[in-house]
Amino acid sequence: MPLKSDVIKDVDNSKVLLTLIAIEILIPSFCGMWLIFYPLYLKEKIMVSSSLVAIIYSTTYILMVLGNNIGGVLGSLKGGFIPLFLGLMVAAAGTLLTCFPSFYATIGFPLYFFGISIASPIASITILKHSPQKMQGTSFMLATRVLPSIPPVLTLTIAGSLYENNLYNVSILIGFLAIVASILLVFMIKEDIEIDKESFEEIRLRDLMKNIAAIRKDLFFTLIIIAYGLEIMSFKGLEWYIPIYAVNYLNIDTLKYGFIVGITSLTIALGSFTSGIIFDFLGPINASLIGWSLLTLTSLLLSVKMEVSYALLLLFLWRFSCWLPRVIPPVMISRKYGRYSVARLSLYNSLMSIFSIPGPLFIIMLLALAPNMPFLIRGLLMIISGLLTTIALKKYL
Repeated sequence: MPLKSDVIKDVDNSKVLLTLIAIEILIPSFCGMWLIFYPLYLKEKIMVSSSLVAIIYSTTYILMVLGNNIGGVLGSLKGGFIPLFLGLMVAAAGTLLTCFPSFYATIGFPLYFFGISIASPIASITILKHSPQKMQGTSFMLATRVLPSIPPVLTLTIAGSLYENNLYNVSILIGFLAIVASILLVFMIKEDIEIDKESFEEIRLRDLMKNIAAIRKDLFFTLIIIAYGLEIMSFKGLEWYIPIYAVNYLNIDTLKYGFIVGITSLTIALGSFTSGIIFDFLGPINASLIGWSLLTLTSLLLSVKMEVSYALLLLFLWRFSCWLPRVIPPVMISRKYGRYSVARLSLYNSLMSIFSIPGPLFIIMLLALAPNMPFLIRGLLMIISGLLTTIALKKYL
């Protein structure tokens, strides 16, 4: 029979986990309504060039580096509430700024992601800490990827209709209200998150910096950074171009594009859930081999010219495979680095943001060579990433 304290602990874990899952669902589902059409909004309404859109995205990734570092340090030294609250407040301000024309619209998007990046490390680690040990991979992907990917099937379709009818600001307002609701939810678990503060405050700043400095000798972390850095650089590079390509070159109207992105979100949900299951039941090494192999195959196939219908189908499979390897870093970092996992995960997120910075400009250079070159190069990079990840896992395990 479980002790009373164990029962209370389980209830608290469930409360925190369910609240964070609710936030993970609210923000992508409703903020995504304005985020997916942001590149089109800049080009069609603000009249900026594709190169400037790419620069805005690169600037966003730079701010995400700063945000992840701020969130990691605050989470390690002050507990969970402060970075979550501060990050969501900044994200709300960025969302509101996007309502205004010209200059303000161009800084609203980077500011939104700056705020989200402040909240991200502590949110991820808190979800892992409050998840069942034997099902961490599945629980993490379920909370952060699977469940948040289901509502966009409806919300992004609605977003397409709003944008088509010149009601883009309504999508922005909906996103802002979702962030406000998330801030209220954070206050509901404030005391439960602050319990973690006791363990975090044992870490003095010099101890934290000393541990991070030891990364130079940490082959596991170094290999993971390089492997996933190559993946995120090519993925983020393609991310900004896809809506412009779909609407302007494939002649898909915005309503259909919103529906397509919504369906794609289900593919992401399936890929995320599958990655967690493979990780928990087949182990990290098998999860790495399966995930990177499928991602390599779909990336290379997308470089081959084909009919639009087949290309869209393959794009769904590519989106599915993109999420298969991504369960590995957060879970393995949580397991390997113990009380320093918040700092390590925030550093990992920061480095991923650094790799993201040249992504958009990298894709522009590849497009100058050939329209299929980005996917071909991405496929080759994924082979390297798969080898590095497998070597890192074998060294650690």
